[in-house]
Amino acid sequence: MKEKWKIYGVMICMLGSLIGSGCSKQNHMDNAEEKSYQVLIQTEKQYPVINKNEVCCDLSELLDRVLLLEQQLLTYPGGKYASVVKERYLKYLHIVITGETKDSKQSDIRLYYDSKTGKIDGKAIETYNAFITNHPGSVTASILAAYLEILDQEQREPGEKTQSFYDSLTHIVEKEIKQST
Repeated sequence: MKEKWKIYGVMICMLGSLIGSGCSKQNHMDNAEEKSYQVLIQTEKQYPVINKNEVCCDLSELLDRVLLLEQQLLTYPGGKYASVVKERYLKYLHIVITGETKDSKQSDIRLYYDSKTGKIDGKAIETYNAFITNHPGSVTASILAAYLEILDQEQREPGEKTQSFYDSLTHIVEKEIKQST
């Protein structure tokens, strides 16, 4: 309950300064970015994606979180928190696509990989396709579509092209974000 009141207190203080200052458009944008970022942080505190190198949500929820981060990045591309948000976006997108946390000590464990068949899990493919359908103009959907195309070429068995995609994910994201802003 204390956390809830802290959040409200911060938001009220921000609103008060925004209203009382007769703020400029830039101050308004700075305050809007601050509020938006604080919502992201509070969501992360209440519902963490990763806890002790373990992913704490399903793929669909993780994609929703990635989309929120993407929206923050595109709304405030040069903002005060852009580098932090981009870092988190990349971290979560890496998990979405590779099924691994970068900090994982057990790199042979992949969330969306069926070790029996040696292929990317069919449910993960369905979740990726549903996300692409539901968010067709998003950067994340574009990246997932490219990933699925590669997986189709390799019959869902991660090979050289898939590994190359994993290795160049940061570059791919930067290119897509740049094109979208």
